[in-house]
Amino acid sequence: MNNLSVIIPAYHAEKLIGRTIESLLAENVLPENIIVVEDGVFDNTKDVIERYRVQHIVQPDNKGAPTARNLGLATVNTPYVMFVDSDDFVSNGLIKGLVDKAKVSTADIVFGPWRFDGVNIKPSVLKYPKERSNYDWVFFWLNYGTVPTCSILWRVDKIRSISGWNERLKKNQDGEIAIRAFLNEFSIAVSNVGFSTYWQHKSEFRVSKSHISDRNFTSNIVYKLVYDKCIAECDEYYHLEMGKYCCKEAWICFANNYTEQGNIWIIRAYRHGYTNQGYSSITKFLGRIFGYKYGAKIKSYLLPHAKGVIYK
Repeated sequence: MNNLSVIIPAYHAEKLIGRTIESLLAENVLPENIIVVEDGVFDNTKDVIERYRVQHIVQPDNKGAPTARNLGLATVNTPYVMFVDSDDFVSNGLIKGLVDKAKVSTADIVFGPWRFDGVNIKPSVLKYPKERSNYDWVFFWLNYGTVPTCSILWRVDKIRSISGWNERLKKNQDGEIAIRAFLNEFSIAVSNVGFSTYWQHKSEFRVSKSHISDRNFTSNIVYKLVYDKCIAECDEYYHLEMGKYCCKEAWICFANNYTEQGNIWIIRAYRHGYTNQGYSSITKFLGRIFGYKYGAKIKSYLLPHAKGVIYK
């Protein structure tokens, strides 16, 4: 398969990156089209990947996954690209399905199926993306779920047209770039062939360990993107969906003692006409009884592993 490149940002990756590369090779991605960008040298990642004869780019200092992805993207000379994290992997013809759909549909983005799996958890059922309009994708992504990067194919010229990944972000970079693409009217298609595995594991190096301020920084950027680009022309349904997103962000801030920012998000929720005291059945129940702040803290204490939007 000579029309697709795969970029793998690698940070403390020696334990799992071999499995990632082998899964790509099994899907007929050419070794020379697999680009590992080592985001700072901390372990023996180089020794692991040498046996596969893939491209290896070293970023001497740790600058974050968005910078590593952009560095890899700058070297790509194929029409399509994927970004697969060093602990995730692909199976059962996922990549051929994505490329075939991209060719037939001439889409700028193609989403494929995925599942969760990992250390001490059971594999989830396969999740299949659905056909949606760009606006529906925006608000689905904000409130209900995302497609992990390991199941997304991009047309190279289109992702370059929006300047690639936002290198200022430490958290939810994949959500921000997806929202930007939706708002820039990228055409979207879905494939139901194969699947990727979004691998969950405990590690002190996971981005999910980063501070609430990092998440809130990205969330504010996403809010402004959506507000400036489309909210003025949206009907009441989308305004309420925007308010729901604001309410969710408020709960996350309150749960992490980020009270001032939580209050800002609540004010935004009201401005969009969303007056519920929660964003799901659980949070609405807790919010009615305890209010925003205490309800958020109780939920984070009782349900610390409750599933929400994916952020790696």
